[in-house]
Amino acid sequence: MVELIRELKLGRRVNAMSNISAPDWEVLRTKGADWDIFDGVFTSAAAGKRKPNLDYYRHILKVTGADPKHTIVIDDKLENLVTARSLGIATILYGTFENTERALRNLCSNPISSVYEK
Repeated sequence: MVELIRELKLGRRVNAMSNISAPDWEVLRTKGADWDIFDGVFTSAAAGKRKPNLDYYRHILKVTGADPKHTIVIDDKLENLVTARSLGIATILYGTFENTERALRNLCSNPISSVYEK
C-alpha cells in the first residue's frame, strides 16, 4: 500500500485519520513505519472527535483546506464511509489490497494502463 500511495500521490496531499488514543499514537509513531508518506496524521485523541462523527470529518476538511469533491477516504468500516460520503467525499471500502488499488486507480489515474503495465 505504501508504494501505491507514493505512486499516486504526485501533487496530491495524503493524510491519515485514526480513532486512536493519545498514548497508543505515541507508541505507534515511534514504530518503524513509513509515516513520511502522509502530509498529516489526524488522530481522534487530538481532534477530540471520532469517526464516524460528522464533526471529525468537518474538522479535518477545515484544517487541511481540502475540497470534499476532491477528497477520497478509505476505511474498513462502512459506517465511517457513510458519514464521509454525506459531505460529498469519494469513499472506498477497504476489503482487499487488490480491490482498494483498483478503486484508487479508477479515481486517481488511468486504471487500464496500470493494469497492463504489471
